[in-house]
Amino acid sequence: MPVRWLFTTSGSIIGAVETFEENKEVNHPEARELISRSEVDPVTSAVRRETIESYLARALTRFREGQIPFGVLVLKIEQLAHFRSRFGAEAAFSLLRLVARTLEGALWSAEAIGRWAEDQFLVLLPGFEEDAIRSTRERVRRTIAGQSIEWWGERHSLPVSIGEATIRTGDSMEMLLDRVQVSLNTASAWLAGRPSADQDSHQRDPSGSQ
Repeated sequence: MPVRWLFTTSGSIIGAVETFEENKEVNHPEARELISRSEVDPVTSAVRRETIESYLARALTRFREGQIPFGVLVLKIEQLAHFRSRFGAEAAFSLLRLVARTLEGALWSAEAIGRWAEDQFLVLLPGFEEDAIRSTRERVRRTIAGQSIEWWGERHSLPVSIGEATIRTGDSMEMLLDRVQVSLNTASAWLAGRPSADQDSHQRDPSGSQ
């Protein structure tokens, strides 16, 4: 049973919750820290990369000092550059906002959701260990695969790859992020050549935990 840790806005632990169903998330008003406008990506309303990096550093400190585990998801929207060149920047922005909103709605227990790169988001999940991060990755992938935007009378969606990793004893931040990247590369390679996310929505991503 995964343990989800609850935090105050200053990062102090206020409790933990054991969950018995993998699709249930902690919904607590203090689970995410209030952030300033300067820390928010203007396109997606997720936090900026610099801000998510500070959250990761704090989570690593908590793990080293108190053995509080955490997991990381990195989500990549495949073929976003091609989509932008075909339909324009506003269409691409709409798709990015859709993904950001979907992540917000699906992951109430996330401490932070950040825009990691032009076509990527990073999610920090405190209290998550390997089994929980794997099942969460799969659930999020399936949820996003069912989303689409309407643009000039047509509905559009793109394949999404998700990498995941959990913190390990002795990890540096670089080691953790390297494992996430390997996982993401595996998922992305598996999707390469697939014509649409819809065809993939009922098949399991074979990439394992890294």
